[in-house]
Amino acid sequence: MALTKVSTDGVKDDAITSGKIPANAVGASELADNAVDTNAIANNAVTAGKTSGVAATINNNANNRIITGSDTANTLNGESALTFNNSTDTLQVHQTDAGNNPAFKSIHRGGAGSNINAHFTNYSGTNHTVILHDGSIGIGTQSPDQTLHVHKGSAGSIASTANSVLTLENSTDAILQFLSPSSNVNQIRFGDPSDNGAGFIDYDHNTNRLAFGTAGPERMRLDSSGQLLIGGTTLGAAGSFGIEPNGHVRSVLASGATGDTLFGAISGVSNGFQVGISGTNIQRYSFHNGSTVTARIDSDGLKFMNDTAAANALDDYEEGTHTLVTNANLTLNASYNVAEYTKVGNVVTMTMLLFVSSASSTNTVSVTLPFTNKSGSGSSRCDAIGSIMHNGVNTGSAGIVSYIGNGSSLINFYNLSTNGSWTPLNNSDLNANDEIYLTVVYRTA
Repeated sequence: MALTKVSTDGVKDDAITSGKIPANAVGASELADNAVDTNAIANNAVTAGKTSGVAATINNNANNRIITGSDTANTLNGESALTFNNSTDTLQVHQTDAGNNPAFKSIHRGGAGSNINAHFTNYSGTNHTVILHDGSIGIGTQSPDQTLHVHKGSAGSIASTANSVLTLENSTDAILQFLSPSSNVNQIRFGDPSDNGAGFIDYDHNTNRLAFGTAGPERMRLDSSGQLLIGGTTLGAAGSFGIEPNGHVRSVLASGATGDTLFGAISGVSNGFQVGISGTNIQRYSFHNGSTVTARIDSDGLKFMNDTAAANALDDYEEGTHTLVTNANLTLNASYNVAEYTKVGNVVTMTMLLFVSSASSTNTVSVTLPFTNKSGSGSSRCDAIGSIMHNGVNTGSAGIVSYIGNGSSLINFYNLSTNGSWTPLNNSDLNANDEIYLTVVYRTA
């Protein structure tokens, strides 16, 4: 009889039992994709023998260890140096020596959204670096005082300034070190939204100078020789102030500069030294004691005690000698023909010795002055006389006197008589070796 084919529609559900299927009759080719799901596999039905070639082994497995791969097929490692503790929300990377202390800890305390801090430690477990949840970094401290806190030793209980970003702390000297090649510059810059270099401090290793800048340009420098320069880069430049290592101070005004330069303990202009400037000219120097100007030097000369009157200024001081020129026919000993004088303002004091070598004729005895006598009229006439001591002169009965006439450049000598008029002392009244000592004070023009 011919074989009749049975379609799937002709087979009742569950009509084919396992007994109707011979062993190994159903292979992979007889199973459609996804025909066998997990529900069709009984518990413990797949044994280790059935997974040969695909099963993995975990070495060193223990609680809270993180599993990593290895270079051996189907073998994983439970890392003792890398652990996660869910009870404390701590992830740790351990060292393999020195007591197995954690070299790194990431600590998450609390629920979702709470803070996470990272700690880096040394062999002993001491925190050397921490990164806190607020972005603060502590190097050498687990309690950074500011955004970046570098701690080498405790400076005590003092805290850094509130707006400080970087804090360097040490139990001795705290040093911020910059290192660069010898041809370069170490610089600290100060910026704002409109200028990233508004202010600066830099050290140039080429010239070994330290410079300071504000609002852009350099304002002050200390050069390699120790000169301090303000307002310029060269000692003595216009508009600059400089101090040399030997203590010399040099201040040079800029063209058109005005105002006062003040020295000393000055409040307003009190107790100090003041230099008044107008354009490129110095108007005055003045010394102040409180509200009193004790001395003032201006275009008129030297004035004292708040006095500004030109007429009261001391405008000259001079010491010198004057060779005496006599009238005709009168000759003085060459060793005694030079007078000495001191001129203070317009007042001249002169001393001399007339030591006669020879004299003849009736010429009036006279000698020249170093400065012409002032001229005046009426009560302002400026005639002057001097004091005399003489030896051997024919003086008559009442002696002699020196006289400087109003506006004259000569000293004339007169012979006095008792109760009589005075008459000129003539050459004929003198003899060789006669001596006349004279001191005279007069006002010059």
